[in-house]
Amino acid sequence: MVVDQLGIRGIDAEPASAETLAKLAAAGISVSPGRVADLTLAGARYDVMKGALDIMLAAPEFDLVLAVVGSSARSQPELAVKPIIDSAGSAKPLAAMIVPDAPQAIAQLTAANVPCFRTPEACADVIAAVFGRRSPLALAELSGGGATGSEARTLSEAQAYELLDRLGVPHAPCVTTAIDGEAPQALPFDYPVVVKVCSAEIPHKTEVGGVVLNVSDRAGLQAALVSLRSNLAQRAPGIAADQALVQPMSKGVAEVLIGYKLDPEAGPIIMLAAGGIWAEVARDRSIRLAPVSVVMAQEMIDEVRALKTVSGLRGKQRGDLQALARAISALSQLALQPQHEVQEAEINPMMIMAEGRGVMAVDALVLTR
Repeated sequence: MVVDQLGIRGIDAEPASAETLAKLAAAGISVSPGRVADLTLAGARYDVMKGALDIMLAAPEFDLVLAVVGSSARSQPELAVKPIIDSAGSAKPLAAMIVPDAPQAIAQLTAANVPCFRTPEACADVIAAVFGRRSPLALAELSGGGATGSEARTLSEAQAYELLDRLGVPHAPCVTTAIDGEAPQALPFDYPVVVKVCSAEIPHKTEVGGVVLNVSDRAGLQAALVSLRSNLAQRAPGIAADQALVQPMSKGVAEVLIGYKLDPEAGPIIMLAAGGIWAEVARDRSIRLAPVSVVMAQEMIDEVRALKTVSGLRGKQRGDLQALARAISALSQLALQPQHEVQEAEINPMMIMAEGRGVMAVDALVLTR
């Protein structure tokens, strides 16, 4: 049953080589050539199962060995799984599947840290995931042999948008202006606008009073610059902040968070989460290894419950979820572009506009080496 499920997932069950069969025969263990080494009822004996596992775990043709135990796991759980537990110290991966269900045997394998399964589907899923896992190679490439978190550099929001441009991720139009200068006479977009401090040293702008919303005209823009200077002097004295970023106020039908990260265990990952407070409160999110295709990004969207409200549910207005899928896929391509040296990137929020009108990032935070 497992061989069939592995085949569906593109994993080959390798037959024992002639050399391995000879070693098994020399140990008094008789098996027929094929993709399954059937030990028959003799496999219930400790010496037969343990001997077979020792030989197969040492055989070069196998990358992983799966031990399947039948009804003896239910009638004699301790004896049935002992040879598997005793073989678990091998350098080669060893897993077990128990059929029919035998809770005591499963419990003993679990206590011994042996991966064990009740169904062939779950077993094949995990084995496929093991073989599909990529080592975090990008981490080594980006670290230059040992960069630490303290060596990370934060980009300003304007610099982060330049990176999004190179990736093809849409963002709201923006201009920068001197924070201690005169407000621009004209803007390439209409009022009302939002005015934000733009500094690599201030990644969380709201904490220092670095955001002014709903600015309706040039006089308001000038007053916003004065307000930003005052807030920075009080809450962030001594921090370099000589630019402000101006964007049109935007409102979509929904907001999401898209995050990219080089995880020390898994390598590059991409995350989609419900926006606003729900990102932290509800843990409504989907995660994949990066990069992802547009189709895989659509699967992520389907897993975020909050986005059901903009998927046409009960006649509600649809959001442009196809554009969102393209943006998720585009950001995830950072996994294939080590030249950018990105350790983390977060778009929060990404505005989802009405269907056909796209998406756009209205804030972005990027950490590079």
